[in-house]
Amino acid sequence: MAFVASETFSFGTWMAVHETVQAYANALDHGDIDGILACFDASAEWHYSPTAMRRGHDEIRAFFEERMSVWARTSHAVCSPVLTPGSRPGEVRSSAYFNSEHILQDGSRYRGCGRYVDNIDLSGERPLITRRQVLAHILEGSNRVYNYLPRLVPAS
Repeated sequence: MAFVASETFSFGTWMAVHETVQAYANALDHGDIDGILACFDASAEWHYSPTAMRRGHDEIRAFFEERMSVWARTSHAVCSPVLTPGSRPGEVRSSAYFNSEHILQDGSRYRGCGRYVDNIDLSGERPLITRRQVLAHILEGSNRVYNYLPRLVPAS
């Protein structure tokens, strides 16, 4: 039996999405909120936790201004995205694993591992995230509430 892909994407499409996902991490690590927002559509949704959904550049900016006020340094490593068809023409879904380390102003640390699950609009000059959900797999050193990736098998 031969493998048949249900959808194929050109290397150019994949690379453009990859560059957007990496640009977000790079801007985050440099404390560049304008660079972060440049990765998002002006009316994008950003789902960070069950209690923290932000919509549009102003709300996303306010969230990152608050977070960056407590971070002394941060580092994000983001893997290559896996693309699947979006729910409308000109859109793809991207899933990319991340590892993050945060050093706070008080010297404490927290780290997280998870996924960025994005809807990305390809119809403009460059890909823009229209919806991002942050799904945590592992968190250490933080008591914040996050969205966790649902487990297929209950933990023993």
